[in-house]
Amino acid sequence: MNKKKKEKVSNIEDDTISPIQEFYMDQTIFITGATGFLGMLLVEKLLRCCPQIKKLILLVRSQGSKNVNERVREYFNDPLFDTLRLANPRYYEKVNIVCGQLETENFGLCPTDLQLLISNTSLVFHVAATVRFDEHIRIAYNINVVGTNTMLSLAKQMPCLKSFVHVSTAYSHCDKLFIEEKFYSPTFTANELSILTQNATDEQLAILNEHLIGNKPNTYTLTKATAEDLVREAISELPICVFRPSVVFPTFEEPIPLWTKGFNSVLAIALAVGTGLYRAILIRRNIAVDFVPSDRTINAMVALAWYHTIPKKNNNSQCTVSKESRQQCMTPKQNNQQCLLLNFVCADDNRITMEDFIRLVHRDWSLAEEANKYIAWKCSYITLGSQSLHTIMFYILHFVPAIVFPLAERLAKQKPQVLKFYRKVKHLSKVIAYFSLIEWQFKKNNVHSMIDAMSQEDRKMFDASMTNFSWPSMFRGSLHRAVSLYMLGERLTKEEYKTKLVSKVWIHNLSMLLLQTLSVYLLISFVAQLINFFLF
Repeated sequence: MNKKKKEKVSNIEDDTISPIQEFYMDQTIFITGATGFLGMLLVEKLLRCCPQIKKLILLVRSQGSKNVNERVREYFNDPLFDTLRLANPRYYEKVNIVCGQLETENFGLCPTDLQLLISNTSLVFHVAATVRFDEHIRIAYNINVVGTNTMLSLAKQMPCLKSFVHVSTAYSHCDKLFIEEKFYSPTFTANELSILTQNATDEQLAILNEHLIGNKPNTYTLTKATAEDLVREAISELPICVFRPSVVFPTFEEPIPLWTKGFNSVLAIALAVGTGLYRAILIRRNIAVDFVPSDRTINAMVALAWYHTIPKKNNNSQCTVSKESRQQCMTPKQNNQQCLLLNFVCADDNRITMEDFIRLVHRDWSLAEEANKYIAWKCSYITLGSQSLHTIMFYILHFVPAIVFPLAERLAKQKPQVLKFYRKVKHLSKVIAYFSLIEWQFKKNNVHSMIDAMSQEDRKMFDASMTNFSWPSMFRGSLHRAVSLYMLGERLTKEEYKTKLVSKVWIHNLSMLLLQTLSVYLLISFVAQLINFFLF
C-alpha cells in the first residue's frame, strides 16, 4: 500500500472518525445495481472506508444458470475486494442479499425481505440501470423508468430514510449543449412511455425508435431523462438528490489502479485500437470528452448522501428547474426538502480531447511490446473529421480485413473471432460518433460547494477533485494490461508478442507500403489523364 493510500485509511485505524464516516455510522443502506461497475465500487468503498455502517442490503438477481448465491460468491472473489479483505476480514457480516428484479412489482421481493427493507433502510443508492445505448426502448423503459418508479414507491414507505441518491447521467439531457444542475422537461413523461409501450409491439417500437428518441442519441439517455422527471415529482415526499456522472473511466488509484468491469464505450475504444481492429476513427480533434475516474465518482456519490443532509450556507442547492417545469415544482411551503442535483463532470477542471485520449492509448499499446491471442493487427489509426471520408476509409481499413482475416482463420483451423470483433467495431463507431463530434458545457457549482464543505480528512478519504491528477499519469504505461485483463480475461505477455505480433507488424508494414504505392500510382495516373485531356 502506497503512502497516499495509508493516509486515506489512517483515521480508520485509529479512534477518530471523519464527519462523513460519522454520518454513515449505524446506517442501513440499500443499493440497487450493486453487481454493476459503479455498484461494486460503491459497496467496496462503503465497507472499507465506513466500517461503522450497520448493514448493506444489496438487490441481486439470478442470471442465466447461476443462482444468487453463486453470483455473490463470484462477486466477492473479484480482485477489487482484496484490499477490503485484508483490512476487514469479517466484512461479509455487514452484507445482506435480497433476490429481486427491477422490472417486477416491489422488485419481486418476498414479504420478509420487503418488510426488512422498508423497516430498516435509512440510506438509498439507486444505481441500477441498463447502460446499453442500443437497448430496445421497452427494456430501457422497464429498467430505467419502471425500476426508478418502484424504488421511489418503496422509499416513500421507509420511516427511517435520511437520504436517497438517484444515479443518473450527465448526458440525460444531451440534446442541450449547456447543461445546468437543474431539472429539464423530458421528451416523454413516464405515463406517456407507459402508454406507448403498452399499446405497441416490439417490432413497431423498433421501427419507430428514431422518431421516439428525437434529438436524443439513444434510448438510454431518453429513459434516464424520464426517470429524472419521476424524481422531480417525488421531491415533496423524499429527501432525494440526483447524481449525474459523465463518462466513467476506470479507477485512478483505489482500491486497484485502472480496475474496471465488463465492456463500456470508453474502454471498448481503447481495446479496439490496441488490438489493431479500430483504425479509422471519426472525431473532431479539439473536442473534449468528459471522462471522470470511477473511484473519484464513487467518492463524490458517497459524499453527496452526507452533503445533501447538512444545512447549506446559501440557497444555491434549492430546487431549480427549467421554465417548462417551474410551475410543476413544489412551493417552499409544500416542500421543505432540498432538491440537489450534482453534475459530476471534469469540464474545464481537467480537460482532455478525444484525440489526446486515442494518442495516449496508441502510445501505451505501441511501447508495450506485449500481446495476447486477441491481437489482430498492429496498433495504428487515423482520425477523420469528415463523415464521408471516414466512411471511405472505414471500408478500406475495416471491411477488407474483415474478409481476409476469416479466411486466414479457416486455413489455420482457428475459432472464428475476427469477424465478430469487426461487427462490434462497426457498432462502436456508430455509438461514439454522436459523442465524439459534439462538445458540451456543464455547470458544476454544487460539486465545488460539496468539496468546500468537506473536512480535510474527508477530502483525502473521499477525494472527489478533478484537478489533482493528470490523464497521462493515470495511464502509467499499464492501461493496455488493465484492458486486456478486465475486459478479455487475458494477460499480455512478451512471448505472445514475439511469436505473434512481430509477424503482423511485418505484414502491416508491407501492406501499407503496397497501399501507398497504389495510391501514388492512381494519383499520377489521374493527373496524367487530366493533362492529356486539357492539352491534347
